Amino acid sequence: MVIKNIEGQSDHDLNCLNINELEKHAYNIMDKQTRDYYNEGADSGSTLRENIEAFGKYRIRPRVLRDVSSVDTSVELFGHTNSIPMGVAPTAMQRLAHPDGELGTARACKNMKVAMGLSSFATTTLEDVADASGDNPHVLQLYLFESRDHSHKLIQRAKKAGYKAVFLTVDTPFLGRRNLEIRNQFKLPPHLKIANFTEDEEPALGDEQTSNSPNQARQRKQKAASKAGYHDGEKRVNPTGPITFHSHAPNPTLSWERDIEWLKQECCPEMEVWVKGIATGEDALLAVHHGVSGIVVSNHGGRQLNGALATLDALPEVVEAVQGKIPVHVDGGIRHGTDVFKALALGADFCWVGRPALWGLAYKGQAGVELMLRLLSDEIKLCMGLAGVTKVQDISKDYLVKLIMPAALTATPAVDAKQRALLPLVNAVISGHLGTKVEDFAKTVFGTATYDEALTARKAEMQGMQVNGAWGSTGVCTGLMRSYVALKGMGETANAEELKQIAVDAFLADTVAVELGVSRRATRPTSMVKRWTRLCLLARRWGVFSRIRGPYGQQRQRSGR
Repeated sequence: MVIKNIEGQSDHDLNCLNINELEKHAYNIMDKQTRDYYNEGADSGSTLRENIEAFGKYRIRPRVLRDVSSVDTSVELFGHTNSIPMGVAPTAMQRLAHPDGELGTARACKNMKVAMGLSSFATTTLEDVADASGDNPHVLQLYLFESRDHSHKLIQRAKKAGYKAVFLTVDTPFLGRRNLEIRNQFKLPPHLKIANFTEDEEPALGDEQTSNSPNQARQRKQKAASKAGYHDGEKRVNPTGPITFHSHAPNPTLSWERDIEWLKQECCPEMEVWVKGIATGEDALLAVHHGVSGIVVSNHGGRQLNGALATLDALPEVVEAVQGKIPVHVDGGIRHGTDVFKALALGADFCWVGRPALWGLAYKGQAGVELMLRLLSDEIKLCMGLAGVTKVQDISKDYLVKLIMPAALTATPAVDAKQRALLPLVNAVISGHLGTKVEDFAKTVFGTATYDEALTARKAEMQGMQVNGAWGSTGVCTGLMRSYVALKGMGETANAEELKQIAVDAFLADTVAVELGVSRRATRPTSMVKRWTRLCLLARRWGVFSRIRGPYGQQRQRSGR
């Protein structure tokens, strides 16, 4: 449902009023392989989480009694006026999220007057994206392959199509470890392909060029496998086979002296050369020294080096090193208009968002990306007005203060509450009542590290316990239903409903209904102890009293279940 917003702002989609809600909608729409590919961070995902959490370390210092009746959110970028100080970052294989794919993103960006970045590993050709973008500025994210011929062809096509810049990704000498991607054996479905590399640019293993039979050559090409580069003694062997992300994108041979100079010769003056993946002041100084046009502070969305600085934490030292000689952009963790404001206050000239655009695509295609941009645009404008700023250029560090808090107090309360609410899931896994489905669910909600810690802590308590039979199953079901109610109260509707379905799958449906208080009938014999426990559960749901426990609850607490 869409309604008119207050004067001066966009229409509202009542089903999706912020980026967090957009993420939940996308989570429910995307298939597991796509969802895991887009949303996963490297290893335990701590850097991915910290990219988001870093914004919570800062508070805005609003100024009042200023005329903010006219707030201008526009900035100049690549010779064009961008409606907001934010663009859509390059993300790969967007047609996994929705058939509109990169074309939908390009059209949405054009309609909203927002710059777009296109991945080298897009599922739409760069020419088609340029046509859809029109005069709206667009940039090409570039992996510089070890075989320069492939990169040369891509750059020449981008120049001809009118791209304003190349963003050279410099943080992928090797690929970060993405466990879900490995477990899912991720690959593109048959109806999609990496669109920017033709068969002529996909050399296969074998000796097709010397073959006297074109049919034999084609057959060998079809059977050839992509192979990453490697060292054979002192000799470097380039990647071979059809171009794929896993085989060709990583390039450990890149260097400032050789490759930046080559790239500038290839691109300039038609396209600017930027480096994407800078996270230290030292590398920022090298970027200035080697004459690049700009920097994007990035850690690849937390998908490369786990344990690296959050991009917002890395931003100040990069800004300090550059001293205004070249523009500094930043990506990673932006979910609110206030996040954009904070990044600009710390010295960024511009921000980029990646995953929110993918979630918008999954939600409603092109219209979903436009919705995402409207949400953030409205939030940026509102934040500026409430902070007492009318122009982006006036946002400075004077509007920001960093909180200094003891480490024990820095955890997000909502996360802590969620962990407490979901401890019955951990108990159920340990007791053997639930299988891998609930483990995947708990990891998604907890985060892998927290989930593993919870398992370790609870295993010690539950050593030697035997939780089986109807009595134990009912106890576990009670715990799961308490978690369901708690998640509902936190607004975690999608997670709550999935949790209820897990309980229905593991126990009889009417047992779940009894635990939720919607039925008086149970299929198993119900003792006075169980009736008392359920009465307490209902009382808590209705807010009659918050801490009452029946005999069963006390026994469960003593035994550690």
